[in-house]
Amino acid sequence: ARFLAHRAVVAAQSPVLLQELERLPLQHLSQEGIQACIFRVDPRISKDVWRFALQFLYTGTLQHCHFVNDGQRMVELLRACALYKLPKPLLDFVQAALFQVLPNTGPSLALQV
Repeated sequence: ARFLAHRAVVAAQSPVLLQELERLPLQHLSQEGIQACIFRVDPRISKDVWRFALQFLYTGTLQHCHFVNDGQRMVELLRACALYKLPKPLLDFVQAALFQVLPNTGPSLALQV
């Protein structure tokens, strides 16, 4: 999946994304008729999880997380927070959710954390 995001918004929230976006060249996206950087998110992070992270970067709110009880997706969100140094409120949210979910999951998921 492809998500369009404003460089200023995501770079202001993540020093890692700022660094990545500064080094990437602009490319013409003919379908949208714009110039943009193409940043590839770690493949271990699903599109639903990245969409939620971007929604948080834009709004600063943690509403409508439909996967809050899904341990695998919450581990993906934790991974996104760690890899891209996403804001602390998002990290706090995922840690609290995992605290509730992990006791009911198998050891393989716990080992990913």
